[in-house]
Amino acid sequence: MKKFKKTIKLTLSALLALCILFLMSACANGDSQPEQFQATEPTTVQPTTMSEEEINDQKLDRFISNMKLEEKVGQMFFVRCPDEDAVQQVSEYNIGGYILFGRDFDGKTKDEVINCIQSYQDEADIPLLIGVDEEGGTVVRVSSNPNLREAPFLSPRDTYSSGGWDAIKQDAEEKADLLLSLGINVNLAPVCDMTSDEYGFMYDRSFSSDVDMENRFVRTVVETSKSKKLGTVLKHFPGYGNNSDTHTGIAYDDRDYSEFENTDFKPFYQGIESGADCILVSHNIVNCMD
Repeated sequence: MKKFKKTIKLTLSALLALCILFLMSACANGDSQPEQFQATEPTTVQPTTMSEEEINDQKLDRFISNMKLEEKVGQMFFVRCPDEDAVQQVSEYNIGGYILFGRDFDGKTKDEVINCIQSYQDEADIPLLIGVDEEGGTVVRVSSNPNLREAPFLSPRDTYSSGGWDAIKQDAEEKADLLLSLGINVNLAPVCDMTSDEYGFMYDRSFSSDVDMENRFVRTVVETSKSKKLGTVLKHFPGYGNNSDTHTGIAYDDRDYSEFENTDFKPFYQGIESGADCILVSHNIVNCMD
């Protein structure tokens, strides 16, 4: 749609320029002005006011057009931070970003983490995405280190139980403040999966098995994070359900497609509408889709 609008604007501008050239040529040749122009005062055409988003889009288009092919390819990769030569590989492969895990924070002070992340950014010609899984509960890469937070973040379920929706919003704010203070600009959260099996792999990480509750949770986390300028990632599309752990084996999901439409897809729709930046796809083999 934006390209279509730009095409229309360029076409109208070209037509206006041709009209002006035609009139100037007519006057230069001694021809009288067309009747509709004789009694009117000269008018000034005001430039079209562009929105900030349109201006940024143009800047981005120009920036990308000047990138080398190697840079464009490298920017497509958001990779796990390697044990060795992490700084060197930033410029060597022109990567889009690093995802940090527990080992990257273990035993480090806040200043050590900040300096380490900054060393990656200093090496990058294009600013890096620095991501982490800080869901709360069983997945806390950062707050599991007592040097970085006094106690790990609670799971979404426990957070809600302790203080309702106010606690969920405050939790998202505290996570954003902590991560951004370290130089982390993307949180691989919120978890959009719903499961009814309390013994299931995803149960401790999911917020609710109720669609309306899950939607509100996703919206709250995404909007709060966005207001802080922390990137968010919806996971694990298309919805994990009650399936087994795909980190240790293969999970086959035999549910009907209609179940995804009526339940699992909805928190992802909500997250997209709320302004989430990315979607992470699960390892599950979903037979009705795959």
